[in-house]
Amino acid sequence: MDSSYARKFQKDLNGGLIGLVLLAELAAVDEDQYGYELVKRLQRANDGELLFKEGTV
Repeated sequence: MDSSYARKFQKDLNGGLIGLVLLAELAAVDEDQYGYELVKRLQRANDGELLFKEGTV
């Protein structure tokens, strides 16, 4: 039973972190951005690795 709570907590935590990362990235640029552009900027900042799937954005 405890592992199901841990999985739910981890899922909720990941969802919240993704939102914070996207908001921080939007705040860092002066123009409007599409999801694809945000993902590519984050990928470049992370040495080419995706932080999460493009569909998440």
